[in-house]
Amino acid sequence: MKTARPLARLVGALALVLGTYACGGSATPSPFGSDGNRGLVEVRVDNITFNDATIFAITLQRRRRLGVVQGKTTGRFTIEWEGLQDLEIAVDLLAGQSFLSQPLQVTANEVIDVQIREPVSNTIVSRGERRR
Repeated sequence: MKTARPLARLVGALALVLGTYACGGSATPSPFGSDGNRGLVEVRVDNITFNDATIFAITLQRRRRLGVVQGKTTGRFTIEWEGLQDLEIAVDLLAGQSFLSQPLQVTANEVIDVQIREPVSNTIVSRGERRR
């Protein structure tokens, strides 16, 4: 019985130390957001052509189909930010024309604006106002 009591005290003290450590926070903000998530990138598309457009996000890891924006409409897509890397936007029009943007260095919670124009080679890809 006498050996159980010091062992219980040791376990209790260890639990107290670990509990205090786990509750403490870092003073340095995480680049992945306060909840530990990686963050998001929003892609806003304004299709001012008459043709439907399929939108792709391209990074080093993959080519991801975001969706379709019909002619003369707008669309919004959200993708997970995958760290410090370049992002390219590809547009494939139903009429067969395509466009590939120059690489953009993106960060978490950034907004990318895409305006699809005629001819599709005149499409504009730019940074929008940052998400909060």
